Amino acid sequence: MKSLLRVASHTRGQTAERQIDCLEGVGGALGNEREDLSRMEDGYTLASDAGLRRVGEQLR
Repeated sequence: MKSLLRVASHTRGQTAERQIDCLEGVGGALGNEREDLSRMEDGYTLASDAGLRRVGEQLR
């Protein structure tokens, strides 16, 4: 099974500078490279109303 998380083997856990983004693969599939659909901050996914509408349109 392919892992969706990329973690460097020499590091452990999360830090203030390095947070796990569990939606990274989803964002890549939806074209969120510029973070115009959503962005990750302190472990939370933040999205604007417009970004959520665009995601909804792509999923239909």
